[in-house]
This record gives sequence, structure tokens and C-alpha cells, in this order.
Amino acid sequence: MTLHIRTITDISSEELYAIIVDSLDMLIGEGGELWGTLPRVGEHCIVAVDSARELTLIGFHPSDSWHALRAGLTSMDQLNNELAALLIKDYRKPEKLIILSPADPPGAGTLTGCAPVTLRSFKVIEVNGERGLFLEEALETTTNETAANVETRPPKSGESGLTREEEDFFASV
Repeated sequence: MTLHIRTITDISSEELYAIIVDSLDMLIGEGGELWGTLPRVGEHCIVAVDSARELTLIGFHPSDSWHALRAGLTSMDQLNNELAALLIKDYRKPEKLIILSPADPPGAGTLTGCAPVTLRSFKVIEVNGERGLFLEEALETTTNETAANVETRPPKSGESGLTREEEDFFASV
């Protein structure tokens, strides 16, 4: 049997949406499915639930990582307010945000220390005529609880944290 594999670079948002929906088990775990109450927020954000019925938002864009990030963050804001709680039957707050983009979005390094966000790079591949996602390893962010466990201390009197060369430079300025 011969495998014909190629990378798809030109894909519409609707086609990518369908491929992501087919890949929910791979993205959020076994039993992942669209949230029946509100399966989509805008053009580039999917709302799904995992087997524990926790809400996960998936911001995506076929070619632009900035748009994927913006779609996910905007949707997270929209679903984390009191108005959403009043308007949506079976409301619950989103627990996770996954950003799917061809490359890491701007600010990826900053995001890794701020919120429960997972950044995933992807490629759409075609194997013998069937399209699917090829996901890169996740770049997961730490939660605030984890960040709070990091010990920091202010410098002691006379201790600047600079090298001798750096201290001499700043003294001369």
C-alpha cells in the first residue's frame, strides 16, 4: 500500500472548523464534544466539553496566529461575564482555552505564565485524500496557583543582583 501524504496550506475557516470538530478527542481528551448549548462563538472559536463536562474554548485560524489568539481571548471574556450567565441556559464558566494556529501567536512567552491556556501549533495534512490535523507538542501555561508557589525575595540591603561590571556601568551613568 502506498501512502500519499501532503501538507495543505490553503484551507478555509469552515473546513478547518470541521477538521477540528473531528479531532476533539485528540485535543481535549476522550469523550470531547461540542457544547450543545453554544457550540461556537464567532467565526474562529469552538466551545466544547470534555468527559468531565468542563468547558473548553478553542480559538483557531487557518493562517494567522494573532487572529486565533484574539478569537480565543475575546470569547473567553464574553463567556466569563455576568451577562453570559444570565443569557445562556446551562451556563458554566470556561475552564480552559486552547489556541490553535500554524505558529505560536505573539505573546506566547508571556501567556505561558498567566492563565490556563494551551498553545498548539498545527498543520493540516492529507493522507490518501483524507484531511486531518497534525498537532505539535503543546506549550502549556502555568496557573496562577503554580506561579504563586514560586519563591521570590527582594534584594538585601547592598545586594543589587547585578554583576560587578554592571554596577560599575550604572555608577558611571
